[in-house]
Amino acid sequence: MLTSAPIPTVRGEDLTSGSDAVGFDVDSTEQLTVNRGLKVDGGKDNNILSEFNGPLVVNEKLTVNDSVETNSILIQGDQIIAREYTIGIATPAIAGNVGNVVYDAEPPSGGEVGWVYTNDNYWKKFGPIQSGSDNYYVGLWSGAFKGDGSGLSNVSDVWVFDGVGISTTTNVGVETTSAKVGYSLYVAGPTLFENNVEFRATSLTWNITNGFLVNTGISTFNQQVNINTMRVIGISTFRNDVLITTNDQTTGDIDGNYLRFQQTDLALNASYSYGGVKFEGRDIGNDGERGYIKGVSEGTSGQFALIFGTQGSGPSAPQERLRINNAGNATFSGTVTANSDEKLKENVVGISNALSKVLSLRGVEFNRIGQTDREIGVIAQEVEKVLPELVHEGVDGVKSVAYQNMVAVLIEAIKEQQAQIDELKARLDNL
Repeated sequence: MLTSAPIPTVRGEDLTSGSDAVGFDVDSTEQLTVNRGLKVDGGKDNNILSEFNGPLVVNEKLTVNDSVETNSILIQGDQIIAREYTIGIATPAIAGNVGNVVYDAEPPSGGEVGWVYTNDNYWKKFGPIQSGSDNYYVGLWSGAFKGDGSGLSNVSDVWVFDGVGISTTTNVGVETTSAKVGYSLYVAGPTLFENNVEFRATSLTWNITNGFLVNTGISTFNQQVNINTMRVIGISTFRNDVLITTNDQTTGDIDGNYLRFQQTDLALNASYSYGGVKFEGRDIGNDGERGYIKGVSEGTSGQFALIFGTQGSGPSAPQERLRINNAGNATFSGTVTANSDEKLKENVVGISNALSKVLSLRGVEFNRIGQTDREIGVIAQEVEKVLPELVHEGVDGVKSVAYQNMVAVLIEAIKEQQAQIDELKARLDNL
């Protein structure tokens, strides 16, 4: 709108609005150029609206002394595309520009301020709201959270941290209504650890009622894994084997003590069990414990023995079948055999001069050094001179005798002796 005269200040209604006249000596209504200022009072009650049906461009600061009512606000800043700020009642269904914000028209207590459109093309909630008059907050925090916690007060007991480290000067509860006294970190409910988890502690206690499930395996570079519990703990794996190893270069453990069962009872008695390995089955009619290997006490002065139990079919009732007692003596409840099939042997020859060899052997009575029980046997070094095939030397230099193999020599010796007896009988019969 162009005028040929200065624009006067007008208060009240435009009395010409009901006619075809424009007023103020208007020459053209295509454009209005104002070199100084334009003031519209909006009638005597200041409530008449001034309407702009087209875009409004303000090149300088716009000052509004009262509220501004609009469907949305677009803010461009130094970006090519403006970001829109508006209000809604639910997660927006239509995609927007990254950085667009929709404020929740009815935000709940303990909820979020609204939604923001992120660079992964999703509307996501942001801005936690106090859950009550206690000034507690509940929400999701992502990114870096730094500090020793000394400046935090009146915060919720429930926090979700994404990709951060937690260092506190007090206790922390996760998925709980409160922290637990005596524990720096207390987690209730299912907990998932992915990738590597490292524990640095003097001891690690597991109180797991229903068993300890391992889908892969347990690996340690420490000298030992100690399991000390008053409850039943099981280790189950979907791998074919459970491998327990140690590296003597790391631990200095060169004795091969890979799996240890340690008793700590100071009042040891003869019926004490050190623990061991049990074997259980689940097939119908033959379920339960089927066998075991256990360490047991045989006295009150540290006497230790190993026992092995097995059983046949039927309900669980394994019996002791082999005991290696504290003196090293082995007792079998059944027959002891050794492989002697001809298909396993070659270069088979008979034993010659068996009787002469037996006559060169000496049977003795003795007791082992440090023991009082009397035994009967042979001396390995003496047997070695006559029958070296029966003597074996261990890595510690101690020699042992294969007593069961001596039977073959005795068989041939008796046969030679019987031949001599038969010959003598024949001579007598010819007299």
